[in-house]
Amino acid sequence: MLDILLKPTQQTFVDDPESLDETSADELVFDFKHDIKDINKLHAYHAVRVLSTTVNEIIRLQSRPDLLLEFRRMQLAKYNIGVDEYTPPSPCASNPTLYQPEPKIASCKPTRPTTTVERIFPEDVSHRNGEEKRKISEVMRSQTPPLSPPLKFSKLRDNFNDPPPPQLSSGAVTPTEEDPFYDRIINYGHDDSGLQSTSTTSLDGDDDDDDDDEHDECGPYIPIEELTTTADLDPHNVLDRTDEWLRKELNYNMTSKITQQNGHLLKLFDLIKKPPLSIEDFLNRIKTYSPSVSVSCYIHSAFLLFKMTILLDVIPLTDYNAYRFILGVIRCSTKKLEDVYQKQSAFATVGGVSQKDLFKIEVGFLYLSNFKLVVTEENLNFYLKEHFTDLVDFCNQKLSD
Repeated sequence: MLDILLKPTQQTFVDDPESLDETSADELVFDFKHDIKDINKLHAYHAVRVLSTTVNEIIRLQSRPDLLLEFRRMQLAKYNIGVDEYTPPSPCASNPTLYQPEPKIASCKPTRPTTTVERIFPEDVSHRNGEEKRKISEVMRSQTPPLSPPLKFSKLRDNFNDPPPPQLSSGAVTPTEEDPFYDRIINYGHDDSGLQSTSTTSLDGDDDDDDDDEHDECGPYIPIEELTTTADLDPHNVLDRTDEWLRKELNYNMTSKITQQNGHLLKLFDLIKKPPLSIEDFLNRIKTYSPSVSVSCYIHSAFLLFKMTILLDVIPLTDYNAYRFILGVIRCSTKKLEDVYQKQSAFATVGGVSQKDLFKIEVGFLYLSNFKLVVTEENLNFYLKEHFTDLVDFCNQKLSD
């Protein structure tokens, strides 16, 4: 009697999730490992769960540098790359005078604390008068942009369990009269205060009555003309999943000029205070009020953040910059992949930032990613089955509370 071949494992009929709470990262890991799900079989809430889990686990992992190095070594080994082959250069290499460390003084006498000017220019400080030191301090402050203002949100609707509002043809959400903030949403964009007109409270819980003009003078950023000189516009074959593309990007980010440029661009994403809103709630807000963001955009965003934090080690993802990185990667992926997407003003309101800040976030993310936004279906499925499952399993084993 011949052996009867068993049928391959197939997914049984299940209802699509109606909320993010009905999804589980562990269940998705099981489905990805056994080829039950791929990018073509995911619901939007599944994709949001993948992105939120990726961001949260990377933040947890980066709190332990030893475990981060171990996990990064495991992931680079999938591409036959050793983690010791690519070590980003120190900023001191390009300008040793600017980053010269303080000389150690072997003395038992108490010394006065050194100023910022003396730490940066230690060679001629004794010969400079107070006016010269003041001018040097102003120059250094002008070259370093400060941290970004706290992330703020315009209240659109408090209850996410209510039916979603009707949609426009472009994917934007049309507020209804039942909305408690209907008047302020309708009047949005019709006064001079812009985003401030619909934001009653900031994300950190404090009332914010500051004028937008204060943020306009927050310091100069890198001009686009200078950024274009460092952009790598070489053709890239997105169909290739070999280790060659990763080696090229690692070599590109190892140059001292790009390292310093990335250091300035990262300041665009830092928040002054840690927002009380969780990453899941933030993504749930985007899912609710920006329905034009597709499954592919969410998975693209998860892969890009994983690549830039783990594989390339370009972004130090934290609780203070994750929210703006999420806005940047989702917005850039949506504009690149979708034919129809939400207007800039509407998405800025959903994200809790002004249109000017959203534009800076997009441009900053584009240069941090070196304009490598397109990923093939094969690469995305490889990420879900290999990288994402390894990330969840590794954090569950090593970082279990």
